[in-house]
Amino acid sequence: MLAAKLARLCLAMGMLMAANAAGQLVFLPLLGRLAQDHGWRSVSLMLLPFSGFDMISLSAFAVFNGVEWVATVPPIVKLLNEVFGKRDAPVLVSWVYALHQISSAVAAMGAGVLRGYTGSYEVAFFTSGLACLLAAGLVMRIGRGIVVAPA
Repeated sequence: MLAAKLARLCLAMGMLMAANAAGQLVFLPLLGRLAQDHGWRSVSLMLLPFSGFDMISLSAFAVFNGVEWVATVPPIVKLLNEVFGKRDAPVLVSWVYALHQISSAVAAMGAGVLRGYTGSYEVAFFTSGLACLLAAGLVMRIGRGIVVAPA
């Protein structure tokens, strides 16, 4: 009984990861800017509560949301290299990664608290989607050609 349940769970996770990889391969060439990536992420997060949470819907979510796994890191590293130089950019990339992990933990905890109060994750998904739209707007305001002189 437990082995069959575990096998179904592993199959579902494998299918979601395959859909995620397909999304990265198909949509990555279409995403030339961080703002577009954050926009796609916001759409996928806000539509997830209406998906029915079946295998096809979750696979579609993994395709669209999976794009950000690969699509955001290279442009961020490039931007930090351009602005702060090759000496300081790796340190800043590490700080961005650390803050991303902390904010993800806070968001997960907040989603659990909201689920406890409302009985649903809808508010958490919409809040996450709005945060991604805000990030897309902020990213579009990033100037180019600004270089900080090395210390």
